[in-house]
Amino acid sequence: MENFSIQPGISAGKIISTALPKKIAESAQPGFQNVLANSIDQINELNRNADKAIEQLSTGEIQDVHKVMIAVEKANLTFSTMMQVRNKLLGAYQEVMRMQF
Repeated sequence: MENFSIQPGISAGKIISTALPKKIAESAQPGFQNVLANSIDQINELNRNADKAIEQLSTGEIQDVHKVMIAVEKANLTFSTMMQVRNKLLGAYQEVMRMQF
């Protein structure tokens, strides 16, 4: 059995970048800002789709109420989830700000 030792000062990013090929390591970590922006864009797109479906239903272009309700509920569910994530992030930020060093 080999002896393993922990080397201080090695970050998780360095471990990932040395363990994986460079292109895979870069694409594996898109960054918090990019993930957040993409998520907000997707939620915004679902809201636009729901608004468009409601408009098409009201003008008579779409007759299927079921599809419209599904689009509205998808938008509602994703928006509610985003708000819960926001609340958790704000709570975590406030907790960190209350810490005394």
